[in-house]
Amino acid sequence: METGQRASTTTAELLAELDTLLFELRARLDAYAADGGDDIVAADEGVRVAGLVQASTDAAARHAAAIASALERSHGIAGDH
Repeated sequence: METGQRASTTTAELLAELDTLLFELRARLDAYAADGGDDIVAADEGVRVAGLVQASTDAAARHAAAIASALERSHGIAGDH
């Protein structure tokens, strides 16, 4: 079920886009790790980007878990996670 303005983009499309973005971010972070040993600027940028990625994904994961929990409680659904 799609709601609001996001109805034109399916959940499957959003999840595929998220997967692609996460893959690209992992590759970028790996590049920072590879370059950061010899380049203080790359190391500093890598730490900054890693912190932003971690904060964003942690917040999204907590929100997703809270929504799943609320839906499970309200509808008696047994979670499969």
